[in-house]
Amino acid sequence: MTDTPSAGDEPAATDLDTIIAHAVASRGDDGAASAAAAESSTAATASAASASDPAEAAPSGDPSPAHDPAALQPVEPPARWRPDKKAAFATWPRDVQEAVVARNSELEADYTRKTQAAAELRRTAEPYLQAIKPYEAYLNELAPIIGQAPDRMIASLLGIEYQLRTGDAQKKAQALRDIAASYGIDLAALSRGELPAAPDPHYQQLRQSFGTLEQRLAQTEQMIEAERQRQTAQEIEAFATATDAAGRPRHPHFPRVRGVMAFLMRDEPALTLDEAYQRAIEPLQRAIAEELAVRQEAAERERQETVEKARKAAPVKSSGSSPNGSAKAKDLDALLWDNINAKIA
Repeated sequence: MTDTPSAGDEPAATDLDTIIAHAVASRGDDGAASAAAAESSTAATASAASASDPAEAAPSGDPSPAHDPAALQPVEPPARWRPDKKAAFATWPRDVQEAVVARNSELEADYTRKTQAAAELRRTAEPYLQAIKPYEAYLNELAPIIGQAPDRMIASLLGIEYQLRTGDAQKKAQALRDIAASYGIDLAALSRGELPAAPDPHYQQLRQSFGTLEQRLAQTEQMIEAERQRQTAQEIEAFATATDAAGRPRHPHFPRVRGVMAFLMRDEPALTLDEAYQRAIEPLQRAIAEELAVRQEAAERERQETVEKARKAAPVKSSGSSPNGSAKAKDLDALLWDNINAKIA
């Protein structure tokens, strides 16, 4: 639970704005009461003094410097402030000025300490940075190959150095075996006095040429990929905006099934846009067909009910009956006309 500060608690001053706002607010709230109390106290003191000693009650013509506001030296604003800030500072109450100057001094002292600490850190680290800088590009190139960041590679090398310097015989031998294995050095051949042959200069040239070819190949692959993406974007745009002879969209459902098409073509790269579109809209087509079937069934049912009502409403005539006495069946138009004529009559 957080304690709620009481009305008389002093807020923790964390910056100049907080100090100024609090001091001005305090003076605004308590200024009238303090002035009234001071005036009452001064009047009471003067009355008592005049009653006891008229000579002492008389005002002195030489006020004490300690109580004369004109004798107090003005508070100077911080030297680094802009002129407009200094002008505003001159209008503040004296206690606010003093608080601001004190807080500004603390902030400047803290800034100075931190600046000195940063300078000391840079002075200490600069030799290490300068020693690593010539190999920075090589470390960044090697990092993804061996799977270690440059700082971890340096830490690993220093760890091996430490083992070779301070470790026992077993640890030193293990460190040498690890180094030889990492750099492809045959320790057995070295123990027999067999030095590796000098590197063939042609091999070095071929290696450099191969590195150049690798870079060019990587650049070419990037260009090809960028061109492929551009062409794909153009094909998709043309597919989305294609229309028929009447100006109607050829693929009206494309905005709704675009994401489904992307998944289909990712799983089956051989699919064309048309094939992916047809697969993607199959659920929509089924839903549309089902809805049409339901509507057609409802329309047919309503038509049959209308026919049945017309048949029941039509009068039965004996003339023109069939020989067996049953009424001759009429078609829908005849039944409707009979129903209309009956209602008109």
